[in-house]
Amino acid sequence: MAPAIITLFAAERRAKKKGDLVSGHSNDESPSRSVLQLLKEFTIQMDIVGLILVGLIFGLILFPISLARTVHGGWSNASIIAMLVVGVACIPIFIVWERFFATQAIMSKRLMMNRAFLAAVGIHFFHQFADPLWNLYLSSFVWVVKDWDTRSWVYFNNSMNVTTSVFNLLGGLILKYTHRYKYLQVCGLGIRVIGIGLLISPHANGAVASTVQLASVWSQILIGIGGAFSVVGSRVGAQASVPHEDLASLTALLSVWTSLGGSVGSATATAIWTSNMPSNLDKYLPDVPQATINKLYGSIKSARNASPTVRKGVIEAYGATTRPMFIIALGLSCICFILAFFMPNYYLGNTQNAVDGKDLSGEVMANATMGEQGRRDGKEG
Repeated sequence: MAPAIITLFAAERRAKKKGDLVSGHSNDESPSRSVLQLLKEFTIQMDIVGLILVGLIFGLILFPISLARTVHGGWSNASIIAMLVVGVACIPIFIVWERFFATQAIMSKRLMMNRAFLAAVGIHFFHQFADPLWNLYLSSFVWVVKDWDTRSWVYFNNSMNVTTSVFNLLGGLILKYTHRYKYLQVCGLGIRVIGIGLLISPHANGAVASTVQLASVWSQILIGIGGAFSVVGSRVGAQASVPHEDLASLTALLSVWTSLGGSVGSATATAIWTSNMPSNLDKYLPDVPQATINKLYGSIKSARNASPTVRKGVIEAYGATTRPMFIIALGLSCICFILAFFMPNYYLGNTQNAVDGKDLSGEVMANATMGEQGRRDGKEG
């Protein structure tokens, strides 16, 4: 935050020196309001009731998915059933509230009819939904399967982040010189699909070969490249589709749906792992005592240091458990790829957005979104 704060203070100082920014009392100052009035206004503007209902819906539906395996009685447990029932019941309540009672709805009608926003929400949601399904247990899987030292393992775990950081810069340069984002976004999502697809076949049935190492490393590189190219396109396209006054709410909603997608993905991945991994260990290690299986399930160090015969069974159990998760992640990534074709291909020019054609000074620029630099109100820009 420090660089941004310093930049803002420097800009304010320059504006004051030029006389563009004058501090002082205004004749249009609003009368002072009490704390209760401010609190009421805040509650209305933020739609606190709607936010609470959204939190209840996702919390009461996602928590049981993660907890069902660990509580007594599983899905038949009364608490699990009650949470699911209340969570589902909150959905129509939320819809009625937002439609008829909310003064400032979480998602305004303008945004609900905005194709670019809806496509971007879908891409971000399913993108984050897919991430935990392939990524959450991949690190422990590779640690058990490969005889890498700690340094190589750490390099592998950070390879995607490094790749994303490098190709974010390249993606920015491409956007700068092409002034378009859709082709880059589609290519990025396609590359990401290939990267996740590489995780499936070499890990099938717990197979261990040189292809596992090659596919694992290249999957991280391709997923990093795809993510760098795609995420920026979704956000830029959505932000370009609304006037400046809607920009803050759109960005916030996009972040909310992105976080919700990650939460759903984490809950789903945890549920699949806790439901399938213990049974797969029992299946592939039939002659191993239950106490040993519990230890192998709870410690990747024990799984890695097990005897060759036991470790082979553990690897097969890991492969059988993670493969369905990789397949689901691949399917969700394909949905993102399809949704990218519904994004409009706005021209990224000198305007604030692609809707009203206004530049940063608030003046309308002619032909600003048609692939030209544009002119201000018929005058040369």
